[in-house]
Amino acid sequence: MMLQAVMPLIKDAHRMLRAFLLLSAAMFAAIPAAAQEVAPSPITGLLRVARSFLADLRYFEADSVARLVLEQSSLRRLQRVQALQILASANYPEEVGQQRTDSAVAVLERLTRVAPESRLPRQLSWPGLDSLAREVSRRTFGASTTVVEQQVLTGLNERALLDVSSSRPADFLLTARPLSGGIPVPLDSISATTQATLRFRLFDGDKPLLPKGEYELIVLARDRVTADSIVIRHRVVVDITTPDLLPVPNAIDTSQLMPERTRPSRTKAIVAGALTALGTAVFASAFRDPDIKSQVAADGRAVGWGIVLGAGVAAGGWLLDKGVLLPANVEANAKAQSDFAQQREMTIAENERRRTAVRSSVMINPEPY
Repeated sequence: MMLQAVMPLIKDAHRMLRAFLLLSAAMFAAIPAAAQEVAPSPITGLLRVARSFLADLRYFEADSVARLVLEQSSLRRLQRVQALQILASANYPEEVGQQRTDSAVAVLERLTRVAPESRLPRQLSWPGLDSLAREVSRRTFGASTTVVEQQVLTGLNERALLDVSSSRPADFLLTARPLSGGIPVPLDSISATTQATLRFRLFDGDKPLLPKGEYELIVLARDRVTADSIVIRHRVVVDITTPDLLPVPNAIDTSQLMPERTRPSRTKAIVAGALTALGTAVFASAFRDPDIKSQVAADGRAVGWGIVLGAGVAAGGWLLDKGVLLPANVEANAKAQSDFAQQREMTIAENERRRTAVRSSVMINPEPY
């Protein structure tokens, strides 16, 4: 009966808190931008109110305000974590009669999912709540990211960084997907860890891996025990300049080289071979015994040997005659080769200087979604 009588008051209090939040948001929107930089946001004010309720042991009011904060769409990650911490404390105070263990466990599970590295502040906790939080963290898989918002990369090989953590050993995979649409690009991965730094480059060799534009960084964390997975996304703006590299020749243009020998005199080799063949036949016939000539007919072997010897002389002259060496041309070609090698080395050095002079920037929205 008493609960039924109190319920309308509870609903009225809840509506009043909602109205307070909307009014605070409207008032904040009306504040000039310059004043907003120093004025606390409505959500920051509500978190202060919730902490004040906790300090006064008004757990119901602290619970209500923390839940209102969690309903806001523009909530930042830190504000979400703070609201969950207040909510856990409000549902599991030291007073046993005020403890709502199931609600506290559900809140701590949510907290572990989004911020496994967080610890309850001393002013919000007590040994019993700390013990409950550790127990929930051991059996709940959670993952989170920490980013440096603006990163300037020098050269083509420097990599941007993104820290990840999890409540249990997990496998992490980092990809990037263009906001304009397209296939995700694998960037980095690491296995079986609770804390790591993922690194990603903007260039693949001399070509952009992530051209200038807006992307969605996607971190997939997978629990190695239960295969439970969590996906964390960050918006990122990439601004790069592709280096203007000079063409590097692989070999010298042979048309620039001068002949180092005169043309071979192979006609002389052919004439010498013919004369050798003819001379062999003539000498064989001239020195033959006259008595044998009158009794035995010529067998023609002298002609055959003459042809063989003549062909040998001609072939030897053909193959061995490389022409006359031209020292001046040899020296000129050596200088041309040296100049080419030096120019090639200078081009490679200039391209390397241009690569290292490249400056790229990565702007990562620190708020995951």
